[in-house]
Amino acid sequence: MSYCALRQRHFKLGLTKLNETRHRLDLCQNPLIKSIHWNEIYCDVYLKHHQIQSSTSTSTLSSLLSTSVAKKFKKMEIKISSLKIIDQQTVQLNSNYIQLNSQFCRTIIDFLLAQPQGYYNYEQDEKIPQAKDKQLEMYLYGLENNNNQIQQADLLIYELFNKYIHILKENIEKQETDLQNLSVTKENILSRDYNELASICDDYLRRFENNEDENNLLTNLFNGDHGNKIAELIVKSVLLSMKYGSNEGIKRFSRLLQIVDLYPKTMDLIADKLQEIPCWMFF
Repeated sequence: MSYCALRQRHFKLGLTKLNETRHRLDLCQNPLIKSIHWNEIYCDVYLKHHQIQSSTSTSTLSSLLSTSVAKKFKKMEIKISSLKIIDQQTVQLNSNYIQLNSQFCRTIIDFLLAQPQGYYNYEQDEKIPQAKDKQLEMYLYGLENNNNQIQQADLLIYELFNKYIHILKENIEKQETDLQNLSVTKENILSRDYNELASICDDYLRRFENNEDENNLLTNLFNGDHGNKIAELIVKSVLLSMKYGSNEGIKRFSRLLQIVDLYPKTMDLIADKLQEIPCWMFF
């Protein structure tokens, strides 16, 4: 906490986050869970700090990556993969990770769309110590894998998006499976996470459809069959969020009609999944 809040001068943000999690930390006897909590605090504080900087136009890709937050997310990913979903606390930890990881990936991708040379400039910056270079490669490929190097914005976006989708799908499915045998409230958690999956996919698909990608950096992501698969993922995620009682999913349902028109292969998926949704949700 001192490293996160004091050394980096994010004391107020760090203290607020610590107060939110203090009760859980005080009661926690599991070293893995406690470690995940600390990683969550670190990542949450830096993402919030970045959002504050963004609102004042002082934030850069370097200012975020130089905090080693990407490395922290990779460590958190490894720990979460070892976490067993056994109660409300572990359910919430897993879901918090999903949401934070989503914020991180969105932030990086949006930066690259606006500043395609941003990561290249970060890697070439002599002020950045060697220990803090290749942050995105570590996030994508592992802490020990320093051989891969990607500085082209379109390839980075492609890799980041697919990495994020893989993490999100894997953790939601793990959560959905493990929650079947637990007496915890699962509907709110699962509907929120499925909505997040639908949201990030649809946000970038809309940009591609509306030609809002000035530098054609999303072309690799949505060309050909890959675009169909992402459209199917949006449809599936929206309908599953509705299955778990999501009002947000209901609001997104009209978007599915547009997707069916653009991606006809999704019609069979809609017909199949509609049977799992309570009929009252359409009234």
